[in-house]
Amino acid sequence: MVSADMPWRATGVSLGLLALATAAGCGASGTTAASTDSGARESGLAVDSGRPVADATSRDAGHVPPRDARVETGIDVSAAALDAADDSLQPRDGARADALSACTPACLDGAACAAGDDCASGVCTLGSCAPPACSPSCVDGARCAVATDCASGVCTANSCAPPACSPSCVDGNLCGAGADCGSAVCTNGTCATPACAPACIAGSPCGANVDCASTVCSRGACVDPTSCLTLQASNTMAASGVYAIDPDGPGGLAPFDVYCDMTTSGGGWTVLPLLFDNPSYWSITHPGTSCVTIDVQDDGGDYRQYQSSSATAFSLTYMQFVPPIPVTTVQFVDFAYSNSGSANSMDFVVDGLPTAMQLSYEGWYFVDAGLTPVGYVFSAQAQCLAAGGSYAYSVGPPADCSRDALGPTIPVALFEMNETVSLSATVPTFDMALMQGCSSNLAPQTNEGEQFHIATPPNASGVWQAGIEVR
Repeated sequence: MVSADMPWRATGVSLGLLALATAAGCGASGTTAASTDSGARESGLAVDSGRPVADATSRDAGHVPPRDARVETGIDVSAAALDAADDSLQPRDGARADALSACTPACLDGAACAAGDDCASGVCTLGSCAPPACSPSCVDGARCAVATDCASGVCTANSCAPPACSPSCVDGNLCGAGADCGSAVCTNGTCATPACAPACIAGSPCGANVDCASTVCSRGACVDPTSCLTLQASNTMAASGVYAIDPDGPGGLAPFDVYCDMTTSGGGWTVLPLLFDNPSYWSITHPGTSCVTIDVQDDGGDYRQYQSSSATAFSLTYMQFVPPIPVTTVQFVDFAYSNSGSANSMDFVVDGLPTAMQLSYEGWYFVDAGLTPVGYVFSAQAQCLAAGGSYAYSVGPPADCSRDALGPTIPVALFEMNETVSLSATVPTFDMALMQGCSSNLAPQTNEGEQFHIATPPNASGVWQAGIEVR
């Protein structure tokens, strides 16, 4: 039916159909177009471009067929047909409203809308939901309809949200804000390297290992590894070189530089700095009876003790590296040292320690926190013979490695040793022990007697690349 509030539709449609019916009726009665036009003027019909529009007078006069009539042209001008035509032209606002109500206020892009509040994006353009203006780079918290609207690639409850990796997204990940990135830098929707890269110090934001001077980025922050082995575990691509390590973590001893050997026997070796005169690095003690004197102890890798008196006892020296680097294996690499004077040398027991009846023998070994031996520098004859020809092996008892048999005059010059010692247990830190038999009464002992002399200097930059390596 034609609604009462739309008279323009009713009048226009009904009169248009009436005009067609009039034309058909006149044609059937033999009336010409001219006579129709003339009759229309005489009877009060308004004429518009040859299309007569009937008024009430002309209808009453019989020039227009009644609404329930059908004319020969085949046009149905009955009341029911006119009403149906009027209804078909009514707006479909009801159906449109039903469609909107189903998705409002989260209609997706392309859906029909009447206002921005109908749309998930908040944007309604020409009756259709459209992407927000910021798409596809909307920041976290911005309104969105789909994930592709957001720089982070995540749209939750019509709001751009941080990606799953936030707040530690690595360089190259999608992001919606700097807070999403480990590096704290989000550029054009992608986590980017921080300004300090590739030399960001410990504690700096980072998005990848390459951002950090230590080459270790953990949970969005540069960290100094506790050893070269932990560095290797965190960054398998780390090459041999100088790195800062922090064995005791923040708040203790400041991080310090070491050389990391990442190639020898699988890598992960920490070369210890031989700063013998710095108590933050080395603790050198002589508990109990002492028949030795220390005459050199510096921070250039030089340490020397010699037997200075005789006694019916052993003298112990413990050389502990203070920073807590766990040790399972010790490796001497080009370790420059000497254990002899011109007339006598230390006789190291193989795979054990001298007993109370062997006061002219020595021991060189490693201990755990309870000072229990966990490994010996010379644990077999093969190691004695492999020491570059600097030792002779004696079957004993006890079996020992000595230089006494090398000639009437024992060479006192430093020589380099390369040995690997696997400990029987992992110890919390490097702790090397010397047991000096004090029975010798050779004098003068300063130059001729037994001694233990290390002289392994750092490289030009002050970092040790040889000497004592641990892993």
